[in-house]
Formats: sequence, C-alpha cells, structure tokens
Amino acid sequence: MKMPNRWIATTLALFLTLTAVAQDAAPAAGQMPTEPAPASADGQTPAEPVLALSGVQLQRGAGPEMPSGMIIPSFTVSEIATRDGSQTEYQTAVNGNLSYSQVSGRGAFALAYSGGGVFNTQNDSDPSFQRVSVSESFSVRRWTFDLGDGLSYMPNAPVGGGVGIPGLDQLATGLSFSDISPNLLPSQSILAFNTASLNNGSFGQTQYNFTRQTSVTAAASYGLLRYLDNSVLNGDQMLFSTGLNHAMGRSQAAIEYSYSRFGYDELNRGMEVHTAQLMYSWGMGRDFRAQFAAGPEIVHSRGFAMPTRVAGSGLAAISYARKHNSLTLRYWRSANGGSGLLQGAMSDGVQLSASHQYRVWGVSANGSYARNGGIEQQRTTSYRSAGLEVTGAINRRVSTYFSYTYLMQGAPNFCLAGTCAFNGDEHIFGFGFTWQPRGWRVGR
Repeated sequence: MKMPNRWIATTLALFLTLTAVAQDAAPAAGQMPTEPAPASADGQTPAEPVLALSGVQLQRGAGPEMPSGMIIPSFTVSEIATRDGSQTEYQTAVNGNLSYSQVSGRGAFALAYSGGGVFNTQNDSDPSFQRVSVSESFSVRRWTFDLGDGLSYMPNAPVGGGVGIPGLDQLATGLSFSDISPNLLPSQSILAFNTASLNNGSFGQTQYNFTRQTSVTAAASYGLLRYLDNSVLNGDQMLFSTGLNHAMGRSQAAIEYSYSRFGYDELNRGMEVHTAQLMYSWGMGRDFRAQFAAGPEIVHSRGFAMPTRVAGSGLAAISYARKHNSLTLRYWRSANGGSGLLQGAMSDGVQLSASHQYRVWGVSANGSYARNGGIEQQRTTSYRSAGLEVTGAINRRVSTYFSYTYLMQGAPNFCLAGTCAFNGDEHIFGFGFTWQPRGWRVGR
C-alpha cells in the first residue's frame, strides 16, 4: 500500500506532541478525571471521593489502574481476514500504542496514543489511523476542574473496531473516552466504508462542593466531524449542561439540564435540543456501580422543514470489575448529529462487554446494537456487532491474540452524494503478536 505524505506527517507530529507533553506534564492524575475528597467534618480525615452524577463522566466500577508516572509502549503486528459474501480480503496491520498517567493528591493527568496502518494487496486505499486522547483533573479547595480532548483520524466509522478497523487487538481500540456520556461526542453509529474522517471532541467541567454530600456541576463540550474523502455531511456540535447532585451513602441522586446545538457545514442549518433528566446511581463497594437517567428531550429545527418534537431520552449502565473479571452493560437514547449520513437522528444504542483473565490467558467478549431514525429524513438504519478475543502471554514482554468480529447493518438503498451506508454482513478474523517493552518513568 502506498503510504501518503499526510500519514507520515501526522504520525511524526503526534509522536512529537506526545513526547513534549509527557516531559512537561506537572504531577496530576491517572485515568479519566475523578473528584477529590473534601475534608470530613473534623477537618482531618478525608472523605471518600464522590464522582458527580450529573457530570461528564459515567459511573462505573473501579477496575484496573495504570501505573502512575510511567510511559507504557506496545507494538502489534496483525493479520486480518474479512469475509464478505463469497469474497475474502486479507490485510496486514502494524500499530503502536503509548500511554502515560501521573497521579498526585490534588489532581490527575492521562495521555494515550495509538496509530498505525493496514497494508492491503487488493486496492490502493489508505486505511491508516491515528488517535490521541488527553485528560486532566485538579482541585482547589471546594472546586474541582476536569478537562479532556480526543482527536482521531479513522478510515471508517468506529463500529466493530474502536479505530475503524475491526480485527485489530483491543490495545488499539481502547483509547477513546469510553467513560464519558455518549452525547458529548459526535455520533458515528452508521457504518459506511471508505469514509475517512477526522473526529475531535473536547470537554471542560467544574464542580463545586457545598458539603460532603451536595455539589453542583457545570460542563461544556464541543465536537466536530469532518469527512476527508467523500461528500457526506460535515458537522459540529456544542453542549452546555448544569446539574445538582446529592449523595446518600453509596447512592446518589441528581437533576440535570442540558442544551445541545448541531450544525452542518454544507447546509447552513441544524437543530437545537433541550434535555432535562432525573438521575440515580447506586454502588456496592468499589466493584459494582449502576446508573440510570431519564427525561424529556425537545428537538427544535434551525432551517429544517420539521415541527418541534418531544421525545424521551435516557441512560442505563451497570458495571462490575473485580480482580480478574469485568462486566459492563450500557443503554442510551438521545438525539445526535446523524453520523454524516442523516440530518439529525434519534438513536438507541446498547453495548455489552465482559472479560476474564486466567493466569496467562484472557478472554473478552462484546456485543452492540444501534438503531438510528432520521429526524429530518424518514430513514432508519440498524446495526449489530459481536466479537470474541482470546489473548495469551508467551513471556513477560510478548503476547498473542486471536479475535473474531461479526458485523451486520440494515440500510438498503441508503446513499448520500455517492456515499452509501453498508448494507449486509461481514465476518472478520484477526491474529497477531504484541510486544510490550519495559516502560520508563517520567518526572518524580
């Protein structure tokens, strides 16, 4: 496959950015932002940290943590076979990953990068990918501030594969903001092949703790979706939200209002969405967490010939993580930008993932379903995927994996400006080796 100059330049720029940020980063904290604990009533013993229910981050079990202050690299070589009807396509993929986190008593910082390309003997396309995400959290007295940004370049919509290439090792697919609310990022839940895209989502949030139990949040986010090779809809979205939270032991209740604005470059029009939700979460220790939200959503057109509509929105998520086992089940319903093929959509999505680690072997499974109904157009698409991956450690630095992914989407005769949504099913098999050299410590 011909390696274009833009791929080489983008890879070099992202690696240089990663190195500079990692060397200059002040001590902060690990994964996605968590809220620091305010002092207890006696002013000495810290209270247990409380993650605001109305904020940008979803509630979940604790799960594994990245080593603080370490840059962790890994490299993977994969063989991918895609079966579509009576045809089989073979690809060779090479990708690298870097992750870094730093934890201190008052803040959190995390940075992750993944990039690579696929060598395809049957065509001269450019299915390379790049993804970088960064997040930081810090606190000042009763205030907590969270910031994050994720940038990705992908050859296809990231359904069935977190970087738009199903069949790669999960190390290359777990670098998105998977723990923040789904409505903060541009939707790409409709699969259309050979639609290279640039997707960026950023957010900022502040939280003020009135007491150990009660807090208020205010958040803002901006996302853009740009398609580079086809004449589909380029869009952007803005969101502003505020919420009031109250903790009751291991439970937490909240009320939240949000305003979203969606626009399309080619159409000079869009839509506005007002959402009010009641929220509730319940946790059992550090292992189990359940979260629920529901409320009305008012969709108002900006230039479209459609009446204002009222629909239901909601979220339900259950997560469990303990020792060698993890389980996550998530459902959401909300209005979104339409994934570049619809002028606004009301989408329902379900995701299920589970994993188990047994000595040197690990098994993970996942499944998802997404239904997109057009708000302006009377079109509906449905998407399903299922996957299984087995990993095994050969030694301390080298591991191997085998994966199987099934994709199916129903979108008959659904095209926009020469770009058609995928209609059919595929079977993808992946096999590869990952080398993880010894990481190195940065800073103190």
